[in-house]
Amino acid sequence: MRERRAALVFVVAAAAGWATSGLWVRQIVAHGAVSPVDLAFWRDALTFLILLTALGLSRPHLLRVQRRDGPALAAMGVFGIGLFHVLWNLSVLTNGIALATVLAYLATILVPLGAWLFWREPAGPRLWLAAGLAVVGIGLMAGLGRNGSVALTPRGVLIGVMAACGYASFSIFGKRVTGRYNPWAVLTYAFGFATVVLFFWQMARGGAVPLPPAAWPPFLALIFVSTIGAFGLYTMGLRRLRAGVAAIAATSELLFAPLIAFTLAGERPDIAQLPGALLIAVGVILAATTSAK
Repeated sequence: MRERRAALVFVVAAAAGWATSGLWVRQIVAHGAVSPVDLAFWRDALTFLILLTALGLSRPHLLRVQRRDGPALAAMGVFGIGLFHVLWNLSVLTNGIALATVLAYLATILVPLGAWLFWREPAGPRLWLAAGLAVVGIGLMAGLGRNGSVALTPRGVLIGVMAACGYASFSIFGKRVTGRYNPWAVLTYAFGFATVVLFFWQMARGGAVPLPPAAWPPFLALIFVSTIGAFGLYTMGLRRLRAGVAAIAATSELLFAPLIAFTLAGERPDIAQLPGALLIAVGVILAATTSAK
């Protein structure tokens, strides 16, 4: 029981770390003309180098993977890390930290829907109810939110939903490989493929804009708190919890993000958006409890 409680603490701490991601993104962009693509590239590249160095020096045998799993790992990196981080940065800058987090958690509903579509896994009535609540919630948030510091526009909805699709693709494409390899090895390959695709994207745009010196403190916090630290804590918790239980505990990020947005980023919540956000949160928890069975 004590180990299980400690594991839950690790997962909730990981959720708190993930919840700070939007704050660091806002601070980095505030210190210079850094685009969402630039930030995603530098974030994924540095994370990849740290993970590769750490595993390469300590446990290089973990990096051995079978060739047949290469496409799945590549898809996880390209869509679930690289594209997601670009869209996440754009969503934070467009929708604000709290709304971007709520929309990103639509991935919890999209993952089982994607498994139903691609892997023919059964989708029960609770999952469809969760999806319906999320759709209604988005409609309420977009239609009623006009008095807060950040309004949800149709463009913001599209960006947020696309970010959620990218987030969900990490689990959808990783379904066949995550159980075969060490989680840190999977992350290393995913961030590696993300770095490669974003590198070529940057070359097509004329090269990446370097981060200004003032942006490095929040950038390092983004790397070590919201990326490596959060994933590390989540992995430690996942060792002692069922995946479904961990997924439910991770939804605590939906509580942390609005608090951080209000207290540290100065985002003023719109009370009219609260019913829609609650519907989405209920749908997310419903989907998570369904997948836990």
